[in-house]
Amino acid sequence: MAAARIAPSIESLEILEDLYAWEDDALVRRLLEAHPETHEPLIHAAGLVPRYFGSGARLSLEVDYDREGSGPPTLAATIYTSQSPTEAFSSLDRFDDDWWLDAMVNVHRHLSFHLRFV
Repeated sequence: MAAARIAPSIESLEILEDLYAWEDDALVRRLLEAHPETHEPLIHAAGLVPRYFGSGARLSLEVDYDREGSGPPTLAATIYTSQSPTEAFSSLDRFDDDWWLDAMVNVHRHLSFHLRFV
């Protein structure tokens, strides 16, 4: 029975490795393993990002640390976009309103989305 629960997690990790560049493989993997509830939203987001940010948008996962150092590390999904800042922030607002604000209910303490301009 335990193997059945582990298999989807291993499978989803492999999918996430294909969808996102990982900035620090060991730390990202550790957080993904500790928070399997983030897998489905991350996979779903990868399908949505091109709709909001264009087909050239790339994704990465990295570990984000609380600036004050009081909280645990979290996963940061970064959207690399060539949109202008005005357009990208508008796209992020639509992404949030259309999907992320509902999806984040169970994962907001472990996962966030950020923009980087290329």
